[in-house]
Amino acid sequence: MTSCLDIEFKKQTRPISQLEFSDKRESLMKRLRVGEVRIEHRRCRHFYFALKNGKKEKESLETGNKDCGNCSVCWKLSKTPRRLRDQAYNMVEDYSRSFYDQPKRMTHSLHDLETIFYTWLYKDRF
Repeated sequence: MTSCLDIEFKKQTRPISQLEFSDKRESLMKRLRVGEVRIEHRRCRHFYFALKNGKKEKESLETGNKDCGNCSVCWKLSKTPRRLRDQAYNMVEDYSRSFYDQPKRMTHSLHDLETIFYTWLYKDRF
């Protein structure tokens, strides 16, 4: 089965405005059903936006705690096939470094990184 980690992104040939990046991000999050509640796990330091109307989103909103349940990123890393595991760890590290604070200006590479991260986290099935 093909993973989003196997996909080569095309080199962008035209400039994209910040408004267009914003529209692309909104479309991505809507398509993958990603909500606006950010989950942060202190133990492993992973963070991500929970699925809209998902168990973690509901628990976080009810308790006011951003560190709820087990870490979905750690779980997904453990389920990632061995041949893709190094790639997945590097991608998660890049995402964590780039999106800890929301970037002020989006770029092609940041958009691709966010797309890969959430597609891998919520869409890839191994």
